Amino acid sequence: MTPLPETASAVRLRPNGAVMRSLSTVASTEYYALSSLTNTDGSALADGETLIEIDSFTLTYNNQPYPLNDMTQQWVDREQSPSSLYTGQPWGYAIYADQIRLHPIPDQVYACTISGLAQLGTLANDNASSAWMTDGEALIRQRVKAMIYSNVIRDPELANEARGIEREELAALVSATTLKKATGRILPTTF
Repeated sequence: MTPLPETASAVRLRPNGAVMRSLSTVASTEYYALSSLTNTDGSALADGETLIEIDSFTLTYNNQPYPLNDMTQQWVDREQSPSSLYTGQPWGYAIYADQIRLHPIPDQVYACTISGLAQLGTLANDNASSAWMTDGEALIRQRVKAMIYSNVIRDPELANEARGIEREELAALVSATTLKKATGRILPTTF
């Protein structure tokens, strides 16, 4: 059994849910490390914090937002070769090897806002806190109890009881997360 934040870090839950990050492009720079992103107020991200999944990527030019299209690395490789010929206002991006690649390559500085799912950093000391320590506290508490009952005390009955309560806490957290992101609308589709 692994500690909960490692297990649930890639699941869209309130503790590691929606975040907004900023990126300022540099003229003639194609790749940007995910670690170079900042908080929207310009402050640095916490150690170990990274973006796992991007929901939206918006470039601002002349005070107008322009959503960027999500593309594959293969597509950008094919379309942006040789790269020195393709500069301008980016309209697409690809994620590869923990880097953001813009297409076309920026011809000037652009401000970008990225929203998505983040993996929170590791807590540095006993006084540090994160959303897992507040919103996910009951879930973590039950996971730790299950681990202790199973691996230290070796009481399968208590371990199973703690796992059952852990599942209930996870369901409550998933429900709270769904309420935050659901629109209450159903989109029609053709089959």
